[in-house]
Order: sequence, then structure tokens, then C-alpha cells
Amino acid sequence: MSERTIHIGPSFIRDMSWETFELKVCQLARCLELDQWLIIQHRTRSGCFVQLGLMEAGVRLETTSNRYLEGDARLSEAQKAALVAMGWHLPNDGPGGSPNFHADYTFPANVTAIVSLALRTLSSVLGVISPAELGFKAGSWDGSPPVASAFIKSFDKWTSLTVERPAGRFEPYTPGEVD
Repeated sequence: MSERTIHIGPSFIRDMSWETFELKVCQLARCLELDQWLIIQHRTRSGCFVQLGLMEAGVRLETTSNRYLEGDARLSEAQKAALVAMGWHLPNDGPGGSPNFHADYTFPANVTAIVSLALRTLSSVLGVISPAELGFKAGSWDGSPPVASAFIKSFDKWTSLTVERPAGRFEPYTPGEVD
């Protein structure tokens, strides 16, 4: 697995609103190619993350479960119930399952709805107060360099990003659109 961790400096994200951050993460997610993934993670709290992976069958979104958390970091019953209420599937080891909470989307996928769920999970359930607390990791399952890594480096400079995508992967982005 090819992996590159790039943390965005808090100097420019410190004052970034969740809405602006969501727009930029939507743009970043559109950079993913098949068999690539993007993790949005807390800079200092282990296990506080969401992962978006682009696979042949569609998009898989995951967030942590108690299988990987210890002590005070473990999810409470209220947090687990909130995840399920938001649309996450419970962790399971069955076919199509995951040891993490997960949600699956078929193509064409609504990137805005996917990123919205990811960021609401971080802020509402996992207690992330500000985008300044977050960093990114991008990689691929096949060992190829992830396209998203190049864009993560210039995250703060984006006002608009156009990426040529194969037709049908994501629905057109509409600012402020949330399912």
C-alpha cells in the first residue's frame, strides 16, 4: 500500500469555517481514482477519523469502532446510536462488512452527501471542534501514488479545482447541497 501523510498547517485552517472546509474536502475527494483512499483524521487523538475509499463497486466511507479504541477513547452507547441514526452501518465481519462503522454508495455517488456525513461525524459525534484539528492521509490499495496527495499539499490555495474525472463516478457538485 502506498501511503503519504500530509498535515495541513493550522495557520490558515484556524479560521476556516466548516462550510469552507467541506467545499475543499469535496474538491479533494473528487481527485481520488479507483483503488485510492483519503483519511481525514484528528492530529493528536488516535482513532478519531473518517476514511473515504473509491472502489470498483462504489465509495466506501468508514469511521472508527470500539474494536480499535481503548479507555476513554471508546465510543459511548450514545455515540454509537448517533452514528447509526446518521446512516452508518454497524461494524460486522460478514460479507461486505467492516470492523468499523461504514456506509456504501454506488456510482454515480453524491460527493457532497458523503463528505457532509464524514464531517458531521467528526464534529457532532467524535467531538472535533474545528477543521484546524484535522489532517489528511492519502494512499492506494494497489501501490500507485495517490493523485489526492498532490492536491493536499496545495489545499490552502484552492479557490476552485477542476479535475478530469471518468464520467459517472460522482454527481455534479452543487454548492450548499446536502442530502
